[in-house]
Amino acid sequence: MAAMNFVVSAVVGQATKFRQRPVSVIYKMLLLLGTVLWLKRMALTRVNSLLPAIQETKNNVIALEDNAKTIRMNNSTATLTDNTTFVSPLEAVPTSAPSRSMFPRSFDIGSDSLFWIGKGKICDLIRNITDVKTLGVEEPKYVREELPPPLVNLTLSCDDMVGNTGNWITALYHLRLVAALGRVDFQFQCESGMESVDSNLLPWFSGRFPAPSSSDWPYDYGWPDPDRACSNVYAKLPLHHLAHEMQRDMQSIAIAMLGSRNFNITRDVQEKVKKLEKRLGDRHGYPRTNVDIDDAAIHFRCGDVFGGTNKDVYGLIKFREYSTRIPNATTRSIGIHTQPFNASLVREADQDSIDNCEKVVHVLVDYLQARYPNATITIRNTQDDTLPMSYARMTMAQYTITSMSTFGIFPAIGSFGEGFYQKSGRQNRFAEEVAALLPNLSFMNGPILSSPSIRKSNWTDIIAFLTSD
Repeated sequence: MAAMNFVVSAVVGQATKFRQRPVSVIYKMLLLLGTVLWLKRMALTRVNSLLPAIQETKNNVIALEDNAKTIRMNNSTATLTDNTTFVSPLEAVPTSAPSRSMFPRSFDIGSDSLFWIGKGKICDLIRNITDVKTLGVEEPKYVREELPPPLVNLTLSCDDMVGNTGNWITALYHLRLVAALGRVDFQFQCESGMESVDSNLLPWFSGRFPAPSSSDWPYDYGWPDPDRACSNVYAKLPLHHLAHEMQRDMQSIAIAMLGSRNFNITRDVQEKVKKLEKRLGDRHGYPRTNVDIDDAAIHFRCGDVFGGTNKDVYGLIKFREYSTRIPNATTRSIGIHTQPFNASLVREADQDSIDNCEKVVHVLVDYLQARYPNATITIRNTQDDTLPMSYARMTMAQYTITSMSTFGIFPAIGSFGEGFYQKSGRQNRFAEEVAALLPNLSFMNGPILSSPSIRKSNWTDIIAFLTSD
């Protein structure tokens, strides 16, 4: 540009200097000046045509820098997946929206983001990738820019996580809650896919859960309190916001496994069953319509209660809690779901208490048989009584009763009939608010013989507590 201005100045200067020259000279000078001005105009037009491309490149660089900063901030929690997809203008947004050809969409998290100890990590990650300070209050950046929601992906080796199943399920529901609160997609999958569904519960809870499409909370009780959702205190878990969603999940798992059994099934549950059936395929032999379903199902936790734990939030409840809730006249079968009495089939933490567990379960069988003489009492803890099968049977029973257990609470919530759980100071605190919303879920608040007390008691005193009215 400077060179062109110099040429123009020179031409004008020469025209002034020789203004007394003949007309032909002046004509030639003016013709030269016109040519130079035309060339300058064409150059400016070309530069202006390149400005949008220059600005686009600048925007892409800024987007990359922002995302790189986010990933560095969360390096211990999230990384781009090997197959990270980038949003192209054709795939991502309407033609009127700005293009972001370098916008990363997928973030992997690990097991350190699970459970209550990982809640701070997952909330920090979602705040960063959505560019908000408070989840559920501010509109995410991708919404403002008319982009698809980011995906938070969790892939676990589910076959290595057969112990503490109730805790894993609780943690997965928490991740779904926080992802919905942050309005991002969440996906959970097992490394082996659906191959271990016969023996492992976690694959049944896998899937992709889309972000809410608007600012309206799609589940129960309205938007969760972000401070409570991101708290590191287990007792504050606000899973009651997913009350109906948990109920639908349990019922869809039971139907996919055992068939509809003439239950009244909602449209939402039917849609979930179709998705499960599609993922299961034909190779697992579901639904198994020949499996017996008991009128009443009792989840009897006894393994770590007899020695594996010393926490007062675990323990035994009186047997009368069962007999006062299961009707005598109509009950023809009661299934007791408890740990196997074979050491090779239980987790290491429960192996030392197998003998005591077997003794107390047989006392329970005798107690129930005396009060339900016309009913068949079955201990469901053989190798065929897998965790998924127990969940399905407990969900489909007319009466489902569980004590202090993160495992048994979910089929009680999902029960097609009536579900009951034992209230405790810390365990399953969220269930109290779930029970306030679901009319078929109730809590029991009877006496508890805690694990520390069991350790200090002799066998005679333990049986006296369990069988006394």
